[in-house]
Amino acid sequence: MDEPDAVKSLLAGFVAGTLQADDSERIRRHLALCAGCSRDASILRRLVHEVQRLPEHVPGPESLARITALARARRMEVLERRRQARLTAAIALLGWVLVIASLPLWQWLAEAVRIWSGWPVTTGVLTAFSLGALLSYLFLPGLWALLDGGSATNYGEGRR
Repeated sequence: MDEPDAVKSLLAGFVAGTLQADDSERIRRHLALCAGCSRDASILRRLVHEVQRLPEHVPGPESLARITALARARRMEVLERRRQARLTAAIALLGWVLVIASLPLWQWLAEAVRIWSGWPVTTGVLTAFSLGALLSYLFLPGLWALLDGGSATNYGEGRR
């Protein structure tokens, strides 16, 4: 048996630290000179290190199934929350776009209310914008129900 073969047969014991001192010294000298055996020793060291990191107690199949079910339920909850957040943002954006797009209507309505009520102050863009925002806000539950596919009666209630 040549030197690399002898070293390879003793390499696992060397990495584990179970060899006698003279054999360990001989392998150390060989590893300093042989790149292939040095690479093999490095791989064995990493393998031993990773095996030592394994948990002593591995959960049983029932525990793993329960953990998996809890993780899936939590993931679905997070995804639903994200969907609700995106839907809320879309509704808010749509509401503001509708208010701005319908500003001439709100200006006309504000002026009609001013004339009807006898309010002496002239209405401007800010008054019309405020009126549009207020009325749009009042109709948000219905808008939410249309976009969510549900009913306006459960607006604001959490899904169960």
